[in-house]
Amino acid sequence: MVHIIFPWKKGDALHLCLLVLGLSSFLSLTVTANASPWGQQPLAILNIARADIFRAAAEDREFIQTSFQNYTEVGVTSQITVGGKIAYGIQSVAFENTDDVRDGVVDAELFAQRVMYRGEGSIFSAKASYYPSTGTQSAFGLNTPSGRDSAMGAHLLFGKGFERSFLASSVGVIKSFGQDADLKRLIGGTLPR
Repeated sequence: MVHIIFPWKKGDALHLCLLVLGLSSFLSLTVTANASPWGQQPLAILNIARADIFRAAAEDREFIQTSFQNYTEVGVTSQITVGGKIAYGIQSVAFENTDDVRDGVVDAELFAQRVMYRGEGSIFSAKASYYPSTGTQSAFGLNTPSGRDSAMGAHLLFGKGFERSFLASSVGVIKSFGQDADLKRLIGGTLPR
């Protein structure tokens, strides 16, 4: 998935190159890098590489993040799938005449998922996740490291297949082990087959 918010600054060649990389990655992928209710068959491997570009700006501040993500899941049995993802990011922050470039791990997850019910065209799974702490470091030493605290997550996933598409949804909670806020998630979508 590629997130693009315009306008670009004049002479922003690095981000233009990363935009082209992100668009080409987007066009080569047909799925997003997130677990679905359907797990992998035993010893089957799914690997997805993804690039994202995000830009947000206000009157006196700007944030741009380019991240490169690798997602892998492996079937252990017909009911159990394990996997993980890691994303490395480059962040550019401009605020009140101060520019900073930060890089480091911006997202990481390890998970185990079990199919709880498989019916005619539908599936229900449970997923437990561990999110290691992440962080970025200033290239110029301007700020202290920043990132996310480690956390645990529990998710319920549901999927339903139709003749020409499928529906996938999940609901879950993520409990932080530090000062970060706990999260509650509800995600849903449909894709063509």
